[in-house]
Amino acid sequence: MSKIFNDTVYYLDGDNLPMQAPLLTRSDPISGEVLSISFEGRPLYSPVFGVCRLPEDETAIARMLAGMKGYITGGPEIYPFRYALEDAYLALLMPGFSAVSDWHQSKTGPRPRKQGCAESCKNLTREAE
Repeated sequence: MSKIFNDTVYYLDGDNLPMQAPLLTRSDPISGEVLSISFEGRPLYSPVFGVCRLPEDETAIARMLAGMKGYITGGPEIYPFRYALEDAYLALLMPGFSAVSDWHQSKTGPRPRKQGCAESCKNLTREAE
């Protein structure tokens, strides 16, 4: 069993002793783009399309498009319909939770783009095609 709170993972080791370790996130200081996430020296995440200064929502869209291409050519589903229905249902429930708690939706602002990512973005476009 484990739990993540902020950037720390709390878990039980093989002897059922409580342990904790940080998730290390490396971000671009200018754009805020996440460059990598690691845990105990093991990489957990790196940008799928390379560093091309896409904000999180555009990265999600690009991953969906690339996954849809794979699905059309016989690959696995990227976002099954049952998951979409579950997400939509939870989104409908969220306003009710905000009435009884301090939960609120936050929005991020635009992220600055850097010069020099044209080649990475071209690769993204080619991969999504």
